[in-house]
Amino acid sequence: MCAKQSTSTVRATGRKLCPICGKASYSLAGVHPQCSQRQADIKTSERLKEVAKKAALNSPRPAATPTVRSWHKRCPECHKDVHVRLARCPCGFAFAQ
Repeated sequence: MCAKQSTSTVRATGRKLCPICGKASYSLAGVHPQCSQRQADIKTSERLKEVAKKAALNSPRPAATPTVRSWHKRCPECHKDVHVRLARCPCGFAFAQ
């Protein structure tokens, strides 16, 4: 027996290469649908980021609410933070004992 290895010839197919990923494309346009969708998603996300930045710059920021610390209490009359041990606020309000 003669042991011959078969030689296969590689034919150049008429497939176009995808310009995005560089692999042979199976679509008629020459671009994989996944690759074109990925490009569209990148453009859309960039546009949405720009819109969000503009909206953040144009919208007024909410006023920061001051936090009452554990050793302070807030006077209901003048809204000042006074120490917990004080029975009277400097404005004259008397806290309940």
